[in-house]
Amino acid sequence: MAINLNDADDQKPGTMPPGPYWVKARIKPGGWGDDGLLRLARNQYSLMLEVECVVIDDEEWRGKKIIDYITCELAEYDHSDPLSLPPAPDMGTLSNLQTSVRIGRSKLKAMINSAFNLQPRDDSDEAKARRTIDSYKAIDGLAYMVQAEIQAASGKYREKNVIDFVIEPDDPAYRPRGSNSKQLVTKPKPPSGGGGGPVPFDDDIPFAPNFL
Repeated sequence: MAINLNDADDQKPGTMPPGPYWVKARIKPGGWGDDGLLRLARNQYSLMLEVECVVIDDEEWRGKKIIDYITCELAEYDHSDPLSLPPAPDMGTLSNLQTSVRIGRSKLKAMINSAFNLQPRDDSDEAKARRTIDSYKAIDGLAYMVQAEIQAASGKYREKNVIDFVIEPDDPAYRPRGSNSKQLVTKPKPPSGGGGGPVPFDDDIPFAPNFL
């Protein structure tokens, strides 16, 4: 029997246009950490969450997936067998690793603020309780708003969408779930910086390795 594909939809381009989108987080377990949700980075020190961000509010791009890697901790190693360990990083490298953790924790905090409509400077007991999570499992299934951009093709890698930053309620671009992304005309502001922290979020480095 003939299969007529003439009335099938045209294929969509691989990347969606830059802009604000609501996404839902799906954690892809990497086998590290207390709950096995973290993934060891290629540098052998950083422990990351591999988050599959699925667009949930845009009719045209609903279901589009963007992978986001969020550094959360630094690995600990058993020094009883030094031959199996990666070389200890110098002080500059260690400082960079710790900075990546702070940036990752800051993003996790922003994700919670976005998901629960919490102002970043809200220090109420309720807000603090929201930002205190029992484990990284609390991030799985979280819905929050992001600014998506396009990363240009490089070498053998094609262009792709990436998460630029999380849009929080103090940003003029923040909007309720269910409204159309294309109705938004305000340019999202970039994050102002600042560190996150462990659970509850602060500036400490969780599980800092005893490298030196």
